[in-house]
Amino acid sequence: MTPNIPTAKLADGTHIPVLGFGTGTTWYKPDRFSAFNPDMVDMVKKAIEAGYRHIDTAEGYGTEAELGQAIKESEVPRQELFITTKVMQTVTEGKLEDLPAALDASLKRLQLDYVDLYLLHSPYLRDNTYNEEDVATVWKLLEAAQRSGKVKAIGISNFRKPHVEALLKTAEIKPVLNSIQFNPYIQGAPQYATWLKEQGIAPGSYMGLAPITWLKGMHLASKLEELAAKYGVSQSTVLIRWQLDLGLLVLNTTKKPERMEEFFQALDLKISDEDREAITTIGQSAHVRIPIPPLFDGGDTTPY
Repeated sequence: MTPNIPTAKLADGTHIPVLGFGTGTTWYKPDRFSAFNPDMVDMVKKAIEAGYRHIDTAEGYGTEAELGQAIKESEVPRQELFITTKVMQTVTEGKLEDLPAALDASLKRLQLDYVDLYLLHSPYLRDNTYNEEDVATVWKLLEAAQRSGKVKAIGISNFRKPHVEALLKTAEIKPVLNSIQFNPYIQGAPQYATWLKEQGIAPGSYMGLAPITWLKGMHLASKLEELAAKYGVSQSTVLIRWQLDLGLLVLNTTKKPERMEEFFQALDLKISDEDREAITTIGQSAHVRIPIPPLFDGGDTTPY
């Protein structure tokens, strides 16, 4: 049975599915100009067939062309899909003013007239450093992109609290979403998500399954095993439910179609307040972050 994935209403009235299928991490190309990957086309088609309607990509992933072809072959009406892409490499490798060209190139690869959500992938632009004025300049171009109709909503990714505070001082259109690395091991992450919501910015999560993948076997391992057995679901289902209960919009990806069912089961799972708090408390007892240097200057030692 195809799941009915609920939507959340963003600050500008846009409705976004609470679960999305990502085309980074597992499908990420270290060289974004490398060969077209037909396997990814097939997987995205399977994700859409399974029930996903929000599909996430980025120019830096090198997967926009595959996503565009999958959308075309899926024959699902465009208005039923929610497509997110992100910009960074064009403006970091060229000029900040190149953003309109970056958007046009993304739309061409996606074979689309517009995207539903366009994110500034990182606050670290020229020379991979943060400059408040540079971010403000690029944000004005994102605002212009939204006004042009090529983008329905705009947001940010990998922005820490000081970056958001600075952007809000000059933004005419506030970001509707901040997509961040989010899991129980990142100290301050739950509080940061709450703060974002208070600013009218939806928190979105990626790498939310880190405790059972990249960071497997750490201090939350036994509790996740216990809760999965208690509720009769997988550990990934428990972690996704934890994120949803904290108000996150959740992205996951996989190369195994059968795992999508585990992801969808989180929509119906109900975990107790006590168990939810246990995940948070145990997870927050020691800080661990997966380092992605171009996207986050604190490596694995700095909370939000």
